[in-house]
Amino acid sequence: MLLAFRSFLLLASCNALQLAISRRAVLTATPALLAPIATRALDDNKIGNCLAGGATEAECGYDKSAVARLLATPGSGEAAGIRIGGSYDDPQHPGCTRKIILQGSNAIVQGTDEPGGKKWQLKGEPYGKYLVIDFSPKGGPKQVIAKWNGVGLAFEDGNVWTKK
Repeated sequence: MLLAFRSFLLLASCNALQLAISRRAVLTATPALLAPIATRALDDNKIGNCLAGGATEAECGYDKSAVARLLATPGSGEAAGIRIGGSYDDPQHPGCTRKIILQGSNAIVQGTDEPGGKKWQLKGEPYGKYLVIDFSPKGGPKQVIAKWNGVGLAFEDGNVWTKK
């Protein structure tokens, strides 16, 4: 694809052919030529699709040794480069916004499970691009790991909260 684009540019700039192509025409065609590459890159980065696609936890990076290493070194993860704090949409609970508030080295996760339902609040700890949330007050696991995937937080079960 990129080779074809380079060939197009070479031919477009060749004086021997006397082509009357403007720079604007070339630049207008560029996004259409690069769109398939950008789409493929976005699909490759969606960690939430890994488990849903039938891969094992180890293949998706959620093996027990990786979790142990992450939790053994709090605060030493790489810088996230993003603000995990903010509002998120949860596809498993439509219309129920999840809100993450950062307070020092901790996080507070708030939300409801149905529109107008009872509000809940959970504790979490950010580790670079990861957020470890304690869902035990809701009857869930004590350490649920979510990873920033570029569009939101991807969970071990394949669910992805998309940042608003």
